Amino acid sequence: MKTAARLGWLTAMVLAAGGCWAPTEIRPGTDLTVASLLSGSTSAQITEIPPGREVEVPLGPNREAFLVINSQQLAAEKMTLSVSAGRAFNAPGFTLQATPPIGLPPFETRLHAMEASLRQAPPPMTRHLAAVPHYEIGSHESFWVIADLQDGQSTEIQVPAHAAYVGTHCYVFVDDQATDDALPDRIAQIGQNFDAKIFPTDTRIFGEALATGVNGDPKVTLLISPVVGNYGKDTTIGYFTLRDLFAPGADPTNPLLKHSNQRLMLYISPYVVARGQAADYLGTIAHECQHLINASQKLFHRGSGPPQTEDLWLDESLAMYAMEANGYGLSGSGSVVYNHVAAYLANPGSYSLVDWSGNPQQSGYGPGYLFATYLADRFGEGLLRDLVTSPQVGLANLNARLATHATSFRQVFTEWTAANLLDGTNLTADPRYNYRTLDLLGAYSGRRLRGLHLDPVKVPTVGSLPFRPYSAQYIFLPPADGTSLRFTLRGSQSLNFGGLVVSP
Repeated sequence: MKTAARLGWLTAMVLAAGGCWAPTEIRPGTDLTVASLLSGSTSAQITEIPPGREVEVPLGPNREAFLVINSQQLAAEKMTLSVSAGRAFNAPGFTLQATPPIGLPPFETRLHAMEASLRQAPPPMTRHLAAVPHYEIGSHESFWVIADLQDGQSTEIQVPAHAAYVGTHCYVFVDDQATDDALPDRIAQIGQNFDAKIFPTDTRIFGEALATGVNGDPKVTLLISPVVGNYGKDTTIGYFTLRDLFAPGADPTNPLLKHSNQRLMLYISPYVVARGQAADYLGTIAHECQHLINASQKLFHRGSGPPQTEDLWLDESLAMYAMEANGYGLSGSGSVVYNHVAAYLANPGSYSLVDWSGNPQQSGYGPGYLFATYLADRFGEGLLRDLVTSPQVGLANLNARLATHATSFRQVFTEWTAANLLDGTNLTADPRYNYRTLDLLGAYSGRRLRGLHLDPVKVPTVGSLPFRPYSAQYIFLPPADGTSLRFTLRGSQSLNFGGLVVSP
């Protein structure tokens, strides 16, 4: 017999709010956001919809409603939504279509896919690796740098570099090809920030960066090279590669390990360092440092099991939180995080939290940043450390850690999707439906977030909604005749439906 746990859940929230909003005619394609509709609302009551049951929601006169419907399963699916005013039901149909993915996947996503074979590699705890190096300012070293990734193949270039900074926790090497006059001052800034802020913050939250099986050197090598981003041909700011944690001898048959630099190492583009905003390149270094910590913890603290690394979506979400924790998130002055969050809020239904392959540009940095920040806000940063240091990965990792807080990923995902609508509206003070450190209707560096985009649907109605795995659709229902709304959700025989109602 199949169980709900194996099938996943499709849950929904129906949100109704009251305030000073004056009803207007809503036409398909109207640009509606939370900010434009909820500025005058004052309170809301949240009620659960039992799975598989029709629900009637009493409404006061001239009240609008907001639906948050989310899919909690690992497969794409369509469901049917029926909404009627009172008991009468006679409605035209509608269909909401998710935006198809566009553009090329990010460099890190392709790199992660290419390095998947390292999960099956022998344990990297080899003892015949290079001795701990000793570097001083001006020391020279050669490194292999990945220029491009296409069709599972990598183009790598070996570059000569010199040590421009030697600190407590890092070395900053500069490719001899990088000659921009603006670099020296910013190299010092990078080294000092990494030593005093980024490394202490990331290791406090996520755990130690373990060099046990590499070369025994606890310092991180930061290489600034124009090869990163393929000499400006793509937009890569920086990266971490898992292969540097392995020695070539760990698996001589694996071509990925041939050019391992055998150390704790991060790579940064000089174009962004020389001309970009500090929050963007320092935030990227904090982001990549989390990847390094996460990978080293999973590989070297895995116990007796086979090597494994964290699922892409969860690893990236934690890395986005590293930017936030170091002050380079929404509150920072850079544009990277703001742009990712704004893109998600403008088109939430097209993004899956867990399956990046079908997302716009095959990435999910915006929802990942919000989800990890929500976890830290609600459960504390200790939960994030537990996720990194646990031998488990993915949904199993999250469910095991959240069980210690008497909840589950399924439940938290539902509440997080509600928080993305309700945060900043003052409709509820419940911490399940708010961020503690963010304001999704707030202004950041002179740019204001307007909240989630809402798809307008008139009442009564019936229609089909597509869902990506672990995604959410947000729907606005303007005031309708009658004093109540009735909601029905239907899907295939193998799915369950349910959710929450928020009413004034």
